Amino acid sequence: MELTRVLLKKQIDERIDGLFAIERELRAMLDRKLAPLGVTYAQYAMLRFIGEPRGAVTSGPDNVVRATDVTDYFGFALRTVTVTVNRLVNAGLVRRRKSPSDGRVQELLLTTKGQKLLDEARVPFRQTTEIFKDLPGSHWERLWHTIPSILLVIAKQNKRDERVQRGKRG
Repeated sequence: MELTRVLLKKQIDERIDGLFAIERELRAMLDRKLAPLGVTYAQYAMLRFIGEPRGAVTSGPDNVVRATDVTDYFGFALRTVTVTVNRLVNAGLVRRRKSPSDGRVQELLLTTKGQKLLDEARVPFRQTTEIFKDLPGSHWERLWHTIPSILLVIAKQNKRDERVQRGKRG
């Protein structure tokens, strides 16, 4: 029985390592394909989020994106978002404006140059997604339907961990 648990744990560890390897390789591939445009995958993802906000995850009216929306969606630290947004602003791809409804809040918008780059970057992004066509359809379907379940399990565990941490502090 103990050997079975050890083998199962080893398989789980290897599968988790495999998930990280997939993410690492996809990110590297996207970085290579986006490099001629002068952006990384992380910058492209942020441009795409700012240019195509998901109403359910933005806190502003009319789907306007704020830096906190980016941190919430991607799970980045606010400092990381600030550094990346500053780079995008300095490159002329994103602009900040004060929120008309709350002057303390800055909204993030694509510039014309940013929208043009986003449109150009969609081509290498789509080319990268083409690799999944080599997977048998059943594999892709199972993976596609499994991803939300995995994310839900992780989110539940994170909430449990947060409650435990609060209990230790309080």
